[in-house]
Amino acid sequence: MVLLNSKKGRLLLLVLLILLSFGVIAVVNITNIFPRATTQQAIATVKIDPGQIMTDPNGAAIHMSAQAFDANGNHVDGARYQWGMSSTNAVGTIAQEVANDKLATFTPAANTGQGDVWVRAFDTSGQSVTGSIPVYVGVLPTKTLRLSTEYV
Repeated sequence: MVLLNSKKGRLLLLVLLILLSFGVIAVVNITNIFPRATTQQAIATVKIDPGQIMTDPNGAAIHMSAQAFDANGNHVDGARYQWGMSSTNAVGTIAQEVANDKLATFTPAANTGQGDVWVRAFDTSGQSVTGSIPVYVGVLPTKTLRLSTEYV
């Protein structure tokens, strides 16, 4: 109480209160600049929409999208995507969107045949998972017939 009775004491108390408020503001600003680290979501699967492509030779372009998911089925934020294709007879081409790598377009060629469109999703640590869908151009999907030597 002696400090509050003198002019110097009150001035010292005022300076300490001002310094304390600047300290609180500094701590808040530092936590905004350096947020707490979040746990990295590991990619478990990557899905392509639509789930398959069936089209005619020289048909209309088909737009596709990809989404990476973690083991719990949650969307993985910050994933990067790389698209590609393999086919038996050069049945079409893939064009990945530059502004949004989750999107790509399949353009069928004049050739008939089948193939796969694939997308590889990379998480922020560089780990990747690949997903694919079947592509049929001018042909129907084939079913595998399994023969058994057992009698009923």
